[in-house]
Amino acid sequence: MWRSLLFAWLGWLGPVSVLFPAPQEEDPAVAASSPQETALQRGRQALEDGRLQAAEDLFRTAAWGRETRGAALAGLLQVAAAKSDPDQQALAALRLWWFQSNDRGLAKLDSDVRAALPRKDGAPAKLAKARASAVRTLLSATNRLPEKASLSRALWLAAATEVVAEGNPLLEQAGSQVGLWEQEDCRPDTVSVLRDAQHAVEQALAAGRYAEALAGARWLHGCAVQASFKHLKEEVPDLSAIRAAASAAMNRARFHLREQNLGFYSLKELGDLSPEEKAAASRRHEDWGRAAATDSPNGWYRVETVCGLTTLFACADAVENHHRRLARWFGRDPFENRPGTVRLVPHAHGLEAEGSPFWWAGGFQGGDTTTLQFTMSDRESLGRGLTHELTHRFDGALYPHGLPSWLVEGKAVYTAGAYRHEKDMETLGRYFGRGAAYATLNKGYHRPGPLRELIQGKQEEYRDNYSAGHALFSYLHTWMPPGEDRFLYRDALQDFMNRPPKGGAEAWFVGHFADGKEGRPQGLEAFCDRFGEFLHAFIAKEPPSWVGDYPNPGGRGAPRVFDTMTWPNLRRRVKPGLGEFHAGAMGRWLQSQGQEEKAIAMLEWARSRQDLGAEDLELLQRLYRREGKAGEATAVALERFRLGVGPAPDLSQSMGSLAAPHRALLKLWRAYRAEAEGYRGQGLLLTAGSLEAKASALARVLGLKEEFEEENADAVADCDPPVSLGQFGWETSTLGDTPSTGPWYVESDFLILGRSREEGATTDRSRSVAARPIFLHRQFPVQGSYSLHAQIFPQTTFVDFSIVLGFQGGNRYAEFRLSSGDWDYSTGRDAVEEVHGLRLQFGDGRMRDQALWGHRRRFDLPFEKTQAGPTSIEITLTVSGAGALFFVDGEAVAFLRNGDGQAFEGMLGFAVHRGAIRIQQPAFQRHHKFGDLHCDCLAWPEDWHPMRPSAWSWETMEGRRAVGLDLGPEGSFLVWVPYRGMPEEMSLEDAREIAAYQAFTGVRPAEEIPGGLPRRWLVAFPQPLMDAVEDPYALKTREPVAEYFVHPRHPGLDLWVDRSFAGELPLEREILGEPEDLLFFIDADGVIRAVDELDALVNWLRVRQGY
Repeated sequence: MWRSLLFAWLGWLGPVSVLFPAPQEEDPAVAASSPQETALQRGRQALEDGRLQAAEDLFRTAAWGRETRGAALAGLLQVAAAKSDPDQQALAALRLWWFQSNDRGLAKLDSDVRAALPRKDGAPAKLAKARASAVRTLLSATNRLPEKASLSRALWLAAATEVVAEGNPLLEQAGSQVGLWEQEDCRPDTVSVLRDAQHAVEQALAAGRYAEALAGARWLHGCAVQASFKHLKEEVPDLSAIRAAASAAMNRARFHLREQNLGFYSLKELGDLSPEEKAAASRRHEDWGRAAATDSPNGWYRVETVCGLTTLFACADAVENHHRRLARWFGRDPFENRPGTVRLVPHAHGLEAEGSPFWWAGGFQGGDTTTLQFTMSDRESLGRGLTHELTHRFDGALYPHGLPSWLVEGKAVYTAGAYRHEKDMETLGRYFGRGAAYATLNKGYHRPGPLRELIQGKQEEYRDNYSAGHALFSYLHTWMPPGEDRFLYRDALQDFMNRPPKGGAEAWFVGHFADGKEGRPQGLEAFCDRFGEFLHAFIAKEPPSWVGDYPNPGGRGAPRVFDTMTWPNLRRRVKPGLGEFHAGAMGRWLQSQGQEEKAIAMLEWARSRQDLGAEDLELLQRLYRREGKAGEATAVALERFRLGVGPAPDLSQSMGSLAAPHRALLKLWRAYRAEAEGYRGQGLLLTAGSLEAKASALARVLGLKEEFEEENADAVADCDPPVSLGQFGWETSTLGDTPSTGPWYVESDFLILGRSREEGATTDRSRSVAARPIFLHRQFPVQGSYSLHAQIFPQTTFVDFSIVLGFQGGNRYAEFRLSSGDWDYSTGRDAVEEVHGLRLQFGDGRMRDQALWGHRRRFDLPFEKTQAGPTSIEITLTVSGAGALFFVDGEAVAFLRNGDGQAFEGMLGFAVHRGAIRIQQPAFQRHHKFGDLHCDCLAWPEDWHPMRPSAWSWETMEGRRAVGLDLGPEGSFLVWVPYRGMPEEMSLEDAREIAAYQAFTGVRPAEEIPGGLPRRWLVAFPQPLMDAVEDPYALKTREPVAEYFVHPRHPGLDLWVDRSFAGELPLEREILGEPEDLLFFIDADGVIRAVDELDALVNWLRVRQGY
């Protein structure tokens, strides 16, 4: 399909309108009601009246609308001509001509508009033709791609088309559509690449390379397991045969590896290892072919893991305690002389590789093998997970006829929560997790219809068995009517479990629990009435006294386990696409087996699943180059450079099939530079700057490393006027694992989310916490530097919404999420509304963020005083490369850097999770960029140079880039001694005392720094201290310091401290106490990853990896 469309573009099958029909004429009455149309008409009148500044402002407002943008740009040209401003006139001419151009770069302009064009300036027409020609060349190259061509080439062509076409609606849509077509046509065949991987696994097995075979088989098995998940995001082929072959290969490889007994430790050996020895040994067991293993104290369980030796010891030391407790609770132990196996994996993909039945599962039980995910967790949580899964093991042995899912899961949730400490041997007789009451009531399982579905196992969501099943089991197992000393249902429950069901699931349930005997209710409806009363008691403001008979055991708390492998730099889990994570791993594995052609195919397939990281792209580039595929190697090299994760490529090497389109773009780049130089020679700096910025954007695609002088930065101050974010329309998508099912509509310049057109927008906030999730985004992806600005009006008393950027599907996105409202007032529990502020949380979905330094990524923005909730919220998002800066009501509140260092690219939009909002004029603006220098109209934190004063508050320091430092290859620690409290003059003795106390308490001795971290230390002294010390290298320190330097006063640090002391910052963002010294960790790329007092960073440092 897409090929014929491209031919149409090139004029070979018809006019351009075949691809994109011309906009239809609008009803004048409707058009006239548009605020942009009104602004356009008023701007024309102001121009006619000679009110030029008013006309300019009104035309800029009109430029926001898609239908009025062309006329507004023409108006801005006429204003510039009337002002006799040759620079603005030339710039307006360039914008207008390109916006109005067709696919040949020709533009039809009215005579009065042509009269406003600069005389003897042929650059607008010349550059429009050059850009259109470049787009045609790119589309032609895309059209000539052979069937099943390399996806890398197609992706580069699509990205280049988007950059060149930007600013021309017709060509922008064409370039964006090309990106969709080529991904469909160039995607490698799923079954073929997986069969190739299967053959490679079989070859490794035949050669006796069992460790390597196991690694490959697990990735292959995980991919096939994903294909079996219910409601996968796409249609998938039948991979059952591949799954069976991979499973057999795993079992065979494990059999031989277990005979070799590699990686086995006794518990005593594990206990005798020092932390450093454990860390070093753990790195030797990071793949399953060399997994670490041990036996529990009495040999009841064998524990295997790649998580690390601390995790291994914790599990083996604890598992028998949980087994004993369960044996006492069940009344007998059916596993004498029948040892089990526990496998611990560090992430969800490991569960898939082992055969997880659900993508969301945290563990599963298969016969005598217990498989659990252990990620960023602690020994107590591990114990509760073990108890849950081992309950399934006991049920399977004691009730071989099988139990219904609600009972199986509900009972396991009960046993996992009904004890206080792992050494407690008694399970609580009465326990109920309060959260299950809310979940069960919200889903309506206290009513006959939904409860009937649960009993029959026909409910839509299996996960309801955990909440509603737990509520139902707890009620049946523990309910004792007030004033009585007998459990109403417990004997009936035991009989229910002991015998296979007869007469159907509902009849079997009713016959035991709603039979009207011994005080039990008569019929399912009566049972639901009592069950509902039980649930409501736990959420009542004044619960009945018997609720106190249900203790909340909680836990004593346990320190986290900091084995490095258990802290992966991965995004939070959502429903996966086929091949997610496993495809890239299989590509790396095939390369390790010397099967480079198959590795290329697998990596390309992984790329089509959006599953390649920076290291994988580098590997793919090397493989293409070694295979002699110059065009593909060049495409990957260019992509790495464009995304900011690779160096400028060597353009002297052969480019293969990319040579022609690359030459065409290089020609356009030179045209930009030449015309910019001409404008600069005439003193037209704004126009020159605009073209130089376009040349810079094109240079990023071409792989050209450009350096720009700082004095040229002023030339890029005037960026193109903002446009409507939805100028090409809106699309809905599933965000994470939440389907986009809520209502939305567009009215004039408002976008309403969470309400239907029939419900209508309102100036009054309705009392609601309704969850009707909707994610709406721009139709085409965005890249480069840009900003989004909008005024948001809450339509309900409680709102929870996000600004989403870089969305590429699934869990690949970042968000700034705001919520506000009084929950109790909104739900009708309180009569008075009290709102104290906005809650902000942000991130790119990396699991480690919240677990380690989440206090800086989730905090409140307090109002000056308690109020009834915000009437409007002004937000601004600015994005450049891998960074994003977020403003609320004009104040910068958060800075985010993409966790993998790649530029934010993808869809941009809004999501509502609860409530409803009305968004006024969501304005999207592209911004110029000179290399690493930004235009003046993009609010952006400059790189932090410690020797240059900076007024930017340090509360948004994390994620920014540090420059001017000699950093180590693994990053560096910087101890910062502030001026605050420092005397202006001091003796050498005083200086040494201050230095020893302030600076070198931060430089920790080697034994206190976790293994594998850099030993490069930098120390920044204030001037008075350095003057007194004379020779800082003569000071005695417990660690060698690579460099001392003097720093000036930094107003940004003082502002952070002052705002903290004044209580102007939320608690989570304050600096604690008056800082005696601060510690920075700066990675090898110069990105500031953490700023805090040292003690707050130790745990972060222990698991630093993956940057």
